[in-house]
Amino acid sequence: MKKKILLFISLIFLLILQLSKFYHQPCQGNRNLCFTTYVVKVIDGDTLETKNGIIRLSLVNAPEKNEEGFELAKEFVEKFCLKKEIFVDVDDFQVKDIYGRWVAKVYCNGINLNEELVKNGLAKVNKIFCENSEFAKESWTGCY
Repeated sequence: MKKKILLFISLIFLLILQLSKFYHQPCQGNRNLCFTTYVVKVIDGDTLETKNGIIRLSLVNAPEKNEEGFELAKEFVEKFCLKKEIFVDVDDFQVKDIYGRWVAKVYCNGINLNEELVKNGLAKVNKIFCENSEFAKESWTGCY
C-alpha cells in the first residue's frame, strides 16, 4: 500500500513539474499575446510552423537557405522544439510581420530559443528592430 501511495505521489509530482515549465515562463506586456502551441515544422533557424500559425523569432536573424550556417541553425531549433509544445510571448510592439507571421520570443523546454541561437553563434540580433521590440532591453539582444 505504501508503495502505491509513493508511486501515486511521484506521478503527481512529475505531472506538476512537466506542466509548470509552461506556466513559469515570463509573459511580458500583454498577457493576451502569450500562448502555448505545438511545433509542426522548423522552416529555418528563425521561423517555426505551429498549430497556431507561423512564428518568426523576434530580433533574431539566422542564415537563410543556401547561406553558411543554415543547416546548423535549423538543426539546433529542430533538436529543441520540433514536435514539442512551446511557450510563445508575442512581441507587443510588432505582433505580426509583413508576411502575417507572429513575431515572438519562444521558449522550448523552458529555454529562450531566441537567446540560445544568438549565444551559440547560430543567429545574430537584427538591430534595426531594436526600437520596435518589447524585448530589446533584455541583455541577450545587445540593443542597449
